Amino acid sequence: MSTSDGSIVGTTQILNNGSPIYRYNIVLLSEGYQNSQLGQFANDAQAFVNRLSRTPPFHLLMNSINVFRVDVSSTDSGADDPMACTDATGTGATARTYFDATFCSGGQTRRLLTVNDATALQVAAAQVPRYRLVVVIVNSPLFGGSGGSVAVYSLAAGAVEIALHEIGHTAFALADEYEYYLGCGSGETDRNNHPPVEQAAPNVTISSDRNTLKWRRYVLAGTNVPTTTNANCAVCDPQATPVPAGTVGAFEGADYYHCGAFRPEFDCKMRTLTRGFCRVCRDVIRRKIGYYSPLTMRFAWKGVGSDQNIYAGRGNDQDQNKLSDLGTSHAPALVNFSGTFMAWKGAFGDQGIYYSRQSHIDGMTWEPQHSVPGVGTSTGPALAVFQNKLYMAWKGIGGDQGIYFTTRDFGGGWAPQRNVPNVGTSTRPALAAFQGRLYMVWKGIGGDQSIWFSSFDGNTWRPQAPVPNAGTSTYPSLAVLRDRLYMAWKGIEGDQSMWFSSFDGNSWRPQAPIPNVGSSTGASLAAGPDRLFMAWSGIAGDPSLYFTAFDGNFWGPQENYLGTGSSAVPALLVTF
Repeated sequence: MSTSDGSIVGTTQILNNGSPIYRYNIVLLSEGYQNSQLGQFANDAQAFVNRLSRTPPFHLLMNSINVFRVDVSSTDSGADDPMACTDATGTGATARTYFDATFCSGGQTRRLLTVNDATALQVAAAQVPRYRLVVVIVNSPLFGGSGGSVAVYSLAAGAVEIALHEIGHTAFALADEYEYYLGCGSGETDRNNHPPVEQAAPNVTISSDRNTLKWRRYVLAGTNVPTTTNANCAVCDPQATPVPAGTVGAFEGADYYHCGAFRPEFDCKMRTLTRGFCRVCRDVIRRKIGYYSPLTMRFAWKGVGSDQNIYAGRGNDQDQNKLSDLGTSHAPALVNFSGTFMAWKGAFGDQGIYYSRQSHIDGMTWEPQHSVPGVGTSTGPALAVFQNKLYMAWKGIGGDQGIYFTTRDFGGGWAPQRNVPNVGTSTRPALAAFQGRLYMVWKGIGGDQSIWFSSFDGNTWRPQAPVPNAGTSTYPSLAVLRDRLYMAWKGIEGDQSMWFSSFDGNSWRPQAPIPNVGSSTGASLAAGPDRLFMAWSGIAGDPSLYFTAFDGNFWGPQENYLGTGSSAVPALLVTF
C-alpha cells in the first residue's frame, strides 16, 4: 500500500565492473517480498544478471554494467490484483507492499503491472546515487510487467524475458512491436490503422519508403520494402515471414496497430518475449551502454577479393575507415604496444612485412608505414607482447615453410630474425603470452592439417607437440582468459565450422564446436577482463565480418559488423 508497509533492509552490489561514476548502474528493487523471502529475491536478482549476461547485445557489454540489489521487505507477499479489468477478472487480492504494486493498472489489461514509480526512484537514488536504470521485481506468479520511468516485472514463467522486454522501454525508449493492445483474439476494434503520426521510438515507423526508413542502413538492396503488408487491417496479420530470420526490412503491424505501422524485423523481443532483440534494437542498446564501457574493440581487415586496402573500425558501421596507402593480400595483425600496433604483409606480390601505430588522440589516425628490415612472408605475421618486448612471428616467403621470429623494444629497433627450430607451416602462426612463456600454435606444412604448439621462455623453444585431435585448413588463433590459454580455429578442409579448446599449462581440453558460427578463413581472438571476443569472416560466399563473446562457459550469438567484408581473417584487439 505504501512505505509504511515494509522497510529498506540493505543494499548489495552483485555485479562490479568498476566505479559507479563510469559504469551503467542497474538497481534491482524487491517488491512484495516479506523479510523471510529476501533470500528468494537474492536468487531472483542473480537470475536476472545471469540471463542479461547471455542476451545479445548485453553479452558484449557486461563490462559496462554494475548491478545493485536493494532488499526491501513488505508486510505481505505479491501485489494487488483488482477484479474489475477489461480483459480479465482478477482475484480481488490486495497486498500491503512497499511500492504499492498492482496488476491491471489503469483498468484495461491485467498484464499491466506497475508500482509507485516516484517511491522506487527515491529509494534507488538514496541507495545508489549514480543509478541509470531501476528495475522492480514483483514477487507474484501472475504474468505482468511495465516499462515506464522504472521497469517492472513479475515472477511469471519466463520472468527475466519480461524484464528484458520492459527495460527495452525504460532504458532504451524502444516501442512495443506487437500489433495489438488487448490481444489478437480479443475482438478489439480500435487497433485497425495507426494514426498518421510518426513515433519517436527508433524501432517503429509509419513510413514504408526505403529512402526515409529510420533503419534504412540495415536494409539490404535485395529486400523488399515494405517486406510484409497486412491484407486485412481488421485483424492481426496471420502470414508467416517471407524472408529468413534476421532480415531487416519493414514489416507491417506494430505499436499496437494491425496496419499503418512497421517494425524492422519479422520478430523481436519487443514483439515476442521468447525472441531475441532485433538488429535495430540491439544497436540502440549497444550505442547507449557502450558509452560506459571500459573496453575498446578495434578491428582491422583486408578488403574483399582483389581489394587489398586495409580498413579499420571499432565494431559499428559509423566508425570504419580505409587506411590511406596501406595494403595487404592477407590478414593484418593487431597488438597493444605503445598504442595500437599493426603489422601486415604487403599487397599483391610484395612479401615484405610492414607496420604502423595508431596513437593519436582521435583514435583514428595511423602513422606512416615502415618496413621490418630483412624479413618477408607469403602469408602474414602474428604479434604478441612478452617480457616487455613485442614479438612477431611469420612463415617464410614462397615455398619456405619455416617459422621465423623477431623482437622489438619500446622505442627501439627490430632484432635480427631467428628461426624457430624444427617447425614449419603452410599458413601463419599465432602467438600469446601465458604463464610466463610465449606460446605459439600453427597448422602443419603442406597437407598436414594438424595443429601444433610450442612455447618459449625468452631463450629456448620447447620441441613442438600436437594439439590432440585438432585440425585446420587455415590457421588457429590464441588468447588468454583468466588462467587458461584459449585457441579457436576453422575445421579441416571442407569443414567451415569453428572449434575451440583451452590449455591449463599441462593439457588441452577436448575440442568443442562454437555453436552457429562458420568461416571459410578462420577467426581471431582477443581477451577482455572477463570474457573472450572473437571476430571472423563468414562461410564461402559470405565475406561479411562477425564477432561474438565468450564468458568462459557460453558463446553468445554472432553479431554482424554492418557494412564490412573481407576475404581474410579480420584482426581484433581489445584494450581496457
